Amino acid sequence: MTENGMNLDIGIREVPARFLACVHHVGPFVGNSMLFEGLFARVLGWAGARGLIHPILERIALFHNDPELTPPEELRMSVGITVPQDVLPEDGVDILEIPAGAYAVASGVVRFDQHNAAWWELMGEWLPHSGWKLGEGANFEVIRNVSSTLLGSHHIELWVPVQAR
Repeated sequence: MTENGMNLDIGIREVPARFLACVHHVGPFVGNSMLFEGLFARVLGWAGARGLIHPILERIALFHNDPELTPPEELRMSVGITVPQDVLPEDGVDILEIPAGAYAVASGVVRFDQHNAAWWELMGEWLPHSGWKLGEGANFEVIRNVSSTLLGSHHIELWVPVQAR
């Protein structure tokens, strides 16, 4: 249990590439659960119309820059769901590849208002003492329970590309 009341399991995973059907957002997003819900609803509606909803679907929010270093109006993120590699972009939904490689992954059950504290636990507490350093690529959150909303507690995984020191 962390000092923030979260029970996060943190470890390293080597994973293959995955593909994300997503929409993009530029501007403030930290703490805005309604924004995330709306973006996910847009992608899920697109995927449902194409028969892409399945039991192992992952909802992913991929962060292209660091909210600590980037002005809020310049923050970029992509929000979407995992899809097979052969799905093509259309109707304002893009397909991004999340590269294969080593990732530090923190998983646990949190409330939406605990996301920032969970990121701090991974990046500010665990990573500096882990023997790993930040790798190339974007950080992202995976929300495993597709039927849940972001307003209550939900299972998340925080993914950070890493390389050995």
